[in-house]
Amino acid sequence: MNCAELLQKMERERQELHELAGRYGFQHPSVISKSVQLDQTLNEFQWHKTERKPTV
Repeated sequence: MNCAELLQKMERERQELHELAGRYGFQHPSVISKSVQLDQTLNEFQWHKTERKPTV
């Protein structure tokens, strides 16, 4: 997955997280699960960004 696709995925997951939190509250298992999923996507995005930087 490239950076642009990861950005789209992060935005989609962020919106889903906000919807779930609004519906169920922050401690609900589905909200926590979505938060973990978003964290993993953010980590993957960060990894892609740092791997592409040229070394000096």
